[in-house]
Amino acid sequence: MTRDALVTSKEFWIVDIQTKLYQALENYRVENGLNRTQLAAALGYSKGYISQILNGNFDHRISKLVELALKIGMMPEMQFKPQSVPVKAPSKTKVVVKGVQPIVEVKNNLGKKNKSGKEIGVQTMANR
Repeated sequence: MTRDALVTSKEFWIVDIQTKLYQALENYRVENGLNRTQLAAALGYSKGYISQILNGNFDHRISKLVELALKIGMMPEMQFKPQSVPVKAPSKTKVVVKGVQPIVEVKNNLGKKNKSGKEIGVQTMANR
């Protein structure tokens, strides 16, 4: 598939949004020292629903994406660009969460530490 075909496909943008939501939730979970059950309780959702998001098995309404973002202290932002505007390639910086097998390389929160003083990072579902 060509790059032009990829960035004009519906699936590319759905996965992009899912990955960003995953990164935000996983970051919040790690920064606050929570497991998935505790994350679900903190956000007021079932563990099954949070697991669906973190496993990439979801397709949300816009209102649910906004609600989730606000609950983790983030502001959702979306913009529309002409298809002729080039899409930036993802960073190749490797980020590791201690004790978690990395599944893709992204750049996010390098050098930050959670409340326990452990170094954190983010993984995504992108290359599973």
